[in-house]
Amino acid sequence: MTNLHGAQFATLPAAVKAIKEDASLHKHETQVDRAFKRDDAKRLICRHRNQHECTWNVEVVKDMSALGTWTIVSVDSAHSESCENARNVDESKRHASGSTNGAGDSHPRATVGLDAPNHQLFQGSFGRRDLVLTQDMRWGSAKEASRAVNDFALFAQKKRARMDKKTSGGRNKKYICSCDNCGWYVRVLRAPKAESWKISSMNLQHSETCVGAAQPTARQLADMASFRQAVVTHSKANGKLLTEDFLSSAEQGIKIPLRLAYRAKKLIAVHSQDDLVESYKFIPSLLSSFVDKNSPSIADYTASDTGHFVRAFVLPSVSHHAAPALQKIVGVEVIPCTCPDYKGYVVLLLGQDGNFQPQIIAFGLVPEPSAENVEWFITRAQ
Repeated sequence: MTNLHGAQFATLPAAVKAIKEDASLHKHETQVDRAFKRDDAKRLICRHRNQHECTWNVEVVKDMSALGTWTIVSVDSAHSESCENARNVDESKRHASGSTNGAGDSHPRATVGLDAPNHQLFQGSFGRRDLVLTQDMRWGSAKEASRAVNDFALFAQKKRARMDKKTSGGRNKKYICSCDNCGWYVRVLRAPKAESWKISSMNLQHSETCVGAAQPTARQLADMASFRQAVVTHSKANGKLLTEDFLSSAEQGIKIPLRLAYRAKKLIAVHSQDDLVESYKFIPSLLSSFVDKNSPSIADYTASDTGHFVRAFVLPSVSHHAAPALQKIVGVEVIPCTCPDYKGYVVLLLGQDGNFQPQIIAFGLVPEPSAENVEWFITRAQ
């Protein structure tokens, strides 16, 4: 990561992409720190921050003196020893799986045709990966530990784990296979004098007579790339979300009840809205980049006191070049925006060419067709 320290990028997405690609070259996985709330900076952390208490983090800071420029600052470029060890173990197992048939492996890994989750719902890509449970893993809460155990059982072994309420307490949780006669279990406990949870003992080998089957939760189902893609594709093709044919083909080998599928669909919808809200943060840098690459374009925007997007204005360079050929007649039109993800209005500055045909000179987005917003738009166009 030291080779990227001080590197500058025109946009925030370009800087984030460069960091993730650099980390991937070293077999590390990163994610955006959602708890880091700053409009002028973004922080990336190790994806295994909680499991391995890894402090690796890199910040991308906006240079206020040069609008649209983002600089990478390497704050802590060293991964924890536990994180490095886990990565080495994963690498060794990947190489071993390529040369052996897995016989005698007491810790089975993901070999079934299920999409493994990304460990934090709705963040990053949803690729296929190897899931493992090791005793050096750490989690920040019992909920995170439970999620890791349940995901391992489903995605790595195509089984369902459940908490054994009879032997579980406040600081001690035991997870067993859904099959009563199976000896599979994972026991996690809260580490003494620490705010983390760890595995105290486990047996990841299912009994030969185990009849447990995969039964994903709504969260796990929504976390599967194939299900998410099937929801989008099926909705566009059929006009409605779910049918019996869709449920039987979305995930081979898994029974998906209709009610569960709809709950998963709602989670996917929430995720889409979260992405939409997050995308508004890129408007300033995108407008700045547009102006830089399309001189003499004009662009402006307004944000609220809390940094939320309010309105925007764009006059592209082509309008400047076409101005001499237009008649000296202009008008302003305000129409509702038909985009399903934006409920505001589109403001158009219209002119006429030599054939008296209307031509768009500038356009903008405003939350409502008020006199204040129209005046703001016209002022930017003058």
